[in-house]
Amino acid sequence: MRTAILIGSIIIASAINHFEAFPLFKQWIVMVLLAWMLIWDLWESFLKSKTNNKPDNTP
Repeated sequence: MRTAILIGSIIIASAINHFEAFPLFKQWIVMVLLAWMLIWDLWESFLKSKTNNKPDNTP
């Protein structure tokens, strides 16, 4: 899921690159996408820690 969000944000950011008249808009979109990726990652790990109380031994 994280990879899909990352690829989507890269595609959207490159598409928004064509709108050079809106540099602030472009920066805002990229910031929102990066914040969304971070929040989603934290939420996913929070849900994982809630569902399995076993210690996670994956590297």
